[in-house]
Amino acid sequence: MIGARFASVTRRGKFIRCDLLPSHRRAAAITLLVHLKMTGSLRVRHQRSQARERHDHLDLILDRGVLRFTDVRQFGGWWIVPTAEVDRLTPLGGLGPEPLEISREDFVQLLAGSRQRIKALLLDQSRLAGIGNIYADESLYAAGIHPTTRAGDISTTRAAALWRHMRRILRASIRRCGTTVDSYRTPEGRSGGYQRHLHVYGRHGQACPSCGHTFQRLVVAGRGTTACPRCQR
Repeated sequence: MIGARFASVTRRGKFIRCDLLPSHRRAAAITLLVHLKMTGSLRVRHQRSQARERHDHLDLILDRGVLRFTDVRQFGGWWIVPTAEVDRLTPLGGLGPEPLEISREDFVQLLAGSRQRIKALLLDQSRLAGIGNIYADESLYAAGIHPTTRAGDISTTRAAALWRHMRRILRASIRRCGTTVDSYRTPEGRSGGYQRHLHVYGRHGQACPSCGHTFQRLVVAGRGTTACPRCQR
């Protein structure tokens, strides 16, 4: 990576993809993949001499400053792979389609016949890449679908509504730079803004804004889940 230049920074599922151009013409292009997991963050530090803190684990030295990786729980990961092979190698090779790219028809077909609980399916990165716990809860609430429903039992009409709400919620969160419930920060160190627009996530014990019924907390696919037993049948 020494002397390489960032050609592009994109996303695939929950992975940050950085394609790098090598400093030597004959060298093969390489790609850096970063997964932040629950507490990881990338911050641009404009002074190389800035002291590291306890959970700072890695610096990429830039022309001006450093790109610093911080991870309190140390669940995050880094991979360096040949760009020509990145889409078929682990970890990207096993990812499903993107929720903002999959067609309505393909999404409906993805659910049809599946015995997985719908929330488990949404979180399964091999089936659909990029949905996390917060956005699964919000999407299912907006579509009026209970998270324990078998995906194959959801009607075509309701599945299409889930597809529509899922995409709307993801786009709204991207516009507001994500959701900061605990530790998430942007590369500039700022909090996201979508947490002020959450309707159901983390609100168990509170009243549903639609019907007034009390939100319930469940565990689905090993994840804490909030749902309204009246609005989400």
